[in-house]
Amino acid sequence: MLGQTLQKSTIAGSTGSGGFSCAGETGSTVGSSGTTIASVMDSQTRNPLLCFVCDNYYSEPCLLVCYHTFCAKCLQGREAERKITCPLCGVQTALKDGQAHPAPDMLMRHLIELANAENPPCANCDKRDKNNMYFCITCGQALCTSCRENTHRAKMFSAHEVVHMSKCSKESYRKQCTQHGEQHVMFSNSQRSMLCESCFQDIPTESKVHCIDIDTAYNQGCKKLERAIHTVQSMQSSVRDGLLMFKNLLDELRRNMETEKVTINSFCEGMRQAIAKTQSAMMLEIQRQFESKERLFHGQLTNLGSMLPLLQLHLLLAQTFSLAANKYQFLDLAYPMVDRLNAVSQLSLPLSRPVQSSQIRTNFRSEFSRALEPWVGNQPCEGGRPRSGVGIYESHKQQQQQQHQQQQQQQQQQQQQQQQQQQQQQQQQQQQQQQQSHLQYLQQQQQIHQQLQQQQQSSYPMPQPTPSRRQQSSMPMKGSEETGPFSNHCRNFDSQLKVCCTSSVLEIVV
Repeated sequence: MLGQTLQKSTIAGSTGSGGFSCAGETGSTVGSSGTTIASVMDSQTRNPLLCFVCDNYYSEPCLLVCYHTFCAKCLQGREAERKITCPLCGVQTALKDGQAHPAPDMLMRHLIELANAENPPCANCDKRDKNNMYFCITCGQALCTSCRENTHRAKMFSAHEVVHMSKCSKESYRKQCTQHGEQHVMFSNSQRSMLCESCFQDIPTESKVHCIDIDTAYNQGCKKLERAIHTVQSMQSSVRDGLLMFKNLLDELRRNMETEKVTINSFCEGMRQAIAKTQSAMMLEIQRQFESKERLFHGQLTNLGSMLPLLQLHLLLAQTFSLAANKYQFLDLAYPMVDRLNAVSQLSLPLSRPVQSSQIRTNFRSEFSRALEPWVGNQPCEGGRPRSGVGIYESHKQQQQQQHQQQQQQQQQQQQQQQQQQQQQQQQQQQQQQQQSHLQYLQQQQQIHQQLQQQQQSSYPMPQPTPSRRQQSSMPMKGSEETGPFSNHCRNFDSQLKVCCTSSVLEIVV
């Protein structure tokens, strides 16, 4: 069943992806090396059909611009200036005029309906028990074990036929045409919809070339879905690597901070009272560097942490759907799923490489030398510089320049993604225009050919005797050897018609 398979594949998907996930909230803080990670580890075993706010199955799911889905009731009270802030990543979604909620998530709604159809709640107590559920064929309702024992043991229900829910397989789902009530036998690639025999006969002739049988459409949809899944998997791997890197950088940053503190404390042990003021200044400088880099690394960690659960959710939905759905369910939702995955793969990816290092260094030796000059005198320098390494401070101006470079890189990535989307749209439009022009050209050539045949028949109305096989075999050779306007036109028309037919067939196959 689809609902049970989603729950099982959640654990399998998280294990296959390295057993690491992150879905931290915007307001969470990183006080230690694993706070953000520990707050979202439950996303590995989480059912993707459950709302992140109420932890129940989605009820009237709404889709935000960040592709996070929530119940409509869970988003109530979060509106501010006609905008709703995502509870997970903090991205704001603008509400359209006259709408109280964001756009409904039709893909999630259909998946919820499929899950409810395969694992429905008990009709009496609304309890769900995926292992011990029964279905009363006479009543047409699902029953749990306790309700079956308590309600359907009465004499009035003795004639009812009750079977185990496991006998209801997914193959029983065969969606019929809503207009004609017939079984679907064809699939239109242009309309992305299934057709019955009556629908196939009613569509125009030029649209029939885009129709294929159900099995072929199912195989093509599987390949497209696999490509979309592979794209999201690559993006997920990049986000996970960046997340691990910044987590390790934070740990290393803290270790380096402690190491530097120990070095400074050991150097100041003998003269602590004399250099207390200088030591305090050094501690403030270390803390300033630490806080500056911590903010930078924590910002990257938060951005990557909000991106990974979204990728895991859609990847898990797609993988489970491709495994659990039959071909009718698949063709009903495959293309919306592909569109969703393509849209998610086009989201701007935060930087997964650090702009700054995790090193924390100070010119404490030079400062202490100047502080101890009244007691120990001037200290020798090497090459005009203190031996401790004066000038290794990372100035505030340099940090601002690095942050500015990081912002420019993010903007360039977003511009490149927008350009790629525009190029894809232009290519699709060009392909459609080429197909239309080929069809028009073929129709024109057919009309010209028919007119020429009619003219030829009117010029030679007398019936010709049927040629023998030897004459038939020699006729093409004679026609090709003849010269004249009509013969040349026929040869040109035949060659053009063959080229056009071959190109149109290749485009349809591709």
